[in-house]
Amino acid sequence: MAVRRELGRARRISDRDVEQLRENVRDGIPFHQPQSTYQERGYADLIFLSTGAFYAVTDFITTRDDREMALELWGALREEMILNHVKHKPQTRPWSFYALEDRESRRRLGRAPCTCRPGVSRPGVPPLNLSCFGRPSECRCEYESEAEYLKRLHLLTPDERKKTPCWNVT
Repeated sequence: MAVRRELGRARRISDRDVEQLRENVRDGIPFHQPQSTYQERGYADLIFLSTGAFYAVTDFITTRDDREMALELWGALREEMILNHVKHKPQTRPWSFYALEDRESRRRLGRAPCTCRPGVSRPGVPPLNLSCFGRPSECRCEYESEAEYLKRLHLLTPDERKKTPCWNVT
């Protein structure tokens, strides 16, 4: 059971909540919107873990900077979220895969030095090199595609390797 402090008191996420979130992911959420987003506890949290877009109506992750709870939920839901993501967007991964795990950045293409302004760094936010699907969030330089990155690091699932050639996916 995940425990976090909120305003000096412990807030618990029950095993039942985690299992309900897993079931929602297996049902295709956040790719398929539930009939009522108000009835699906954790819907906005799943959007955050999938895309990095934070909405102030989350049930568990209280702010964009709440890295501790994001890591806790990602750890519990990682496998289901990756499988769901691959099903809907092959040869890509959710935002949390890059932002909440310690992994190498995608390679920048081209030899010219980067002249883009650095992104904004805030406490609790993933490092800039991991903040935008494996590349700096403010950088406009060209980077290898997610598919090329996943292929280079041997992270594609067997189905992804069979179905779509990496060079056709951006």
